[in-house]
Amino acid sequence: MSSLSYSPMRLLIVTRENEQDKAYGLGKTLQPLLQALANRGHHIDYFSKDSCLYTHQQWHPKISRWLRPILTNLAPAIAERIVQGIAAATRAIATHATHVWAHDPWLVWGIKLGLLRRKYIRRPFKLIVTEHGLGSFTWAVTQDGLDISDKMYKCLLKAERRVLIHADHVFIPSHIAKAALVRDLHLERAQHNISVMGYGRPEIELPSKAAGLRHFGKLATDQTLTVVAVGRLAPVKNFPLLIKACAQLEHKYDTPVQIIIAGGGDPQPLQDLAASLNLSHKPIIQFEADISWTLAAADLYVSTCAAESYGQANREALAAGLPVIAPSQGGSGEVLGLGAYLIPVDNSDQGAIRLGAAMAEVLNQPNNYNYWRNKAKQESGAWLAWEQIADHYEQQLIK
Repeated sequence: MSSLSYSPMRLLIVTRENEQDKAYGLGKTLQPLLQALANRGHHIDYFSKDSCLYTHQQWHPKISRWLRPILTNLAPAIAERIVQGIAAATRAIATHATHVWAHDPWLVWGIKLGLLRRKYIRRPFKLIVTEHGLGSFTWAVTQDGLDISDKMYKCLLKAERRVLIHADHVFIPSHIAKAALVRDLHLERAQHNISVMGYGRPEIELPSKAAGLRHFGKLATDQTLTVVAVGRLAPVKNFPLLIKACAQLEHKYDTPVQIIIAGGGDPQPLQDLAASLNLSHKPIIQFEADISWTLAAADLYVSTCAAESYGQANREALAAGLPVIAPSQGGSGEVLGLGAYLIPVDNSDQGAIRLGAAMAEVLNQPNNYNYWRNKAKQESGAWLAWEQIADHYEQQLIK
């Protein structure tokens, strides 16, 4: 428990995620921290898109239509943030929030509009903004496939910079993400309000391997090795590379594997790619509300996202004691330390060959396999507990 003398916070968390995102997204990641803060006497209000669904249904189409002549294809995404932000401002005023923590800088535009709508010239609360991407939010959304013109990109960067400069706190998940943000926003150095804030050690309780396999319709006696990945089916996650690497593993190293990708989205493009590469086992690609089933079924965990600022799912795989292969780019080296086998990742044919070879090196050589399992346990065992991390967050928020 913190020894600080303080008035308890009334903290409003604002995010545009929905119920499905909370299964392995921000909601799940933050839950232990929010619980630790609540245990210290702070009032926590988690305000997601599902908290004001009717408001979105009523206003999102209208605001999208109004914005479309100016923002074209960006209109729906920005309208969503404006609706969520306006609703959050109303909630903050009604609940007398002392701190509002927006997990997306675009949400702040809606919060400001919501305050003006209520005749507030000055914010009646402290504003915290988290940048979850590897650099600016504007750059991050392009990695998810959002097409932005050069002119609009520069305008959005300027607006994002303005939001962050005037926030009370800006939280970043890793030092490499902080450096990328400073670069993207053309700052000489990080502002005094920007802080790197880590996350605590994931608490993973796995069912048995046999139960995990049964969950996915596989026999417990099935000898096929299982390779798993986790994340929404978005371009930035680069799952086609995993499919191609598994084809290398099967056809070059005579090691067919069962691929399991736990993530929401349209699986058909990945299924079509797997069929075209003549994989022996059709990939299992589906949303999973409880990621423990996926990790329990795994023999190997692979991340192909080279733009992770942090990668909570990767950390959960290490905490589960799995051998992990992850990109050497992005924040993985900083966040996973010595616990994962880090290799360069790219979308070329050579990238698939390289990843396939690394997978074969781990799966087909027992000494290597055991080495990476032990490294995962050693690294994750040294991570701070959530209670210790909560001290850091509390001090930053209250000061």
